[in-house]
This record gives sequence, C-alpha cells and structure tokens, in this order.
Amino acid sequence: KQWYQRRVAITAGLLKTALNMLQAKFVEQVEEHKKLMESIMQAHQEEKLKCEKLEKELSSQKHCLEIMLQESTSANKKSQKRESTNTHVNQEIKLLKSDMEDLK
Repeated sequence: KQWYQRRVAITAGLLKTALNMLQAKFVEQVEEHKKLMESIMQAHQEEKLKCEKLEKELSSQKHCLEIMLQESTSANKKSQKRESTNTHVNQEIKLLKSDMEDLK
C-alpha cells in the first residue's frame, strides 16, 4: 500500500510539474501573441496615416489640376474668339482691297 501511495504521489508530482510547464508555455505564447498584435496594430496605424497623407496630397493635386483646366479652357476660348475676330478682320480687309481695286 505504501508503494502504491508513493507511486501516486510521484505521478501527481510529475503531472503537476507538466501542468506548470504547460501553463508557463501558454503564458509565454499569449505574451508573444500580444506583442505580435500590438506590432500589427501599430503597422496598421502607420499605414492608415500614410494613406491619409496621400489622400490629402492627391486632393491638393486634384484641386490644382482643376484650376489649371479652368485656366486652359478659358485661354482656349479666348484664343478661339481671337481667331474668329482675326478671320472676320481678314475678310473685311479682302473686301476693302476688292473695293479699292474696283475703284481704280
């Protein structure tokens, strides 16, 4: 009977040691997981900030391009109007030359 009780005590001690080792390993893995999650969250936050910065830059560039497009469109309209006026003036000059030729 003593032999059996000693055997049970030894087995219980071994099981308790194994349980303690498993608990320690579990705690270690939980800590590693926490560190990894913190690292992932930090990287995510950094990427989010980069994206926000890029969005602001793109918005600013878009605004500049819209202004340039408006200016270009306005300049194009003025150029077309000038061209039309020049064509009209050239036609008037041709008519005047023709009239002068007729008067000679």
